[in-house]
Amino acid sequence: MTIIKPTFKLKKFYAAIVSLIVLLTVGIYVYEYNTEVAFRHQIKSLEQEIVELESRDSALKNDFYALLDHKNLENLADKHGLVLEKKPSYLNLHSDFKDLTRR
Repeated sequence: MTIIKPTFKLKKFYAAIVSLIVLLTVGIYVYEYNTEVAFRHQIKSLEQEIVELESRDSALKNDFYALLDHKNLENLADKHGLVLEKKPSYLNLHSDFKDLTRR
């Protein structure tokens, strides 16, 4: 009587396939985890950069509004010899255009 044991070879094959699937799953998990950590690090650095840019923006706005202060503008006008006109005459497009067409 001959005894055939085909299941022994199949058990090794199934064990190899299961081991391969487990290794692939672990590898994919490690890759995804490393990617997530890299993204979180990048997000934190970008958030820090945003905070720095917001503080610079605030400083620039303060400087800009300080330049546009009424006293600073008067000093600038005096420095360049500008005079405040009491009754300014503004350009009027319709009357000025009629004057040009009469010539």
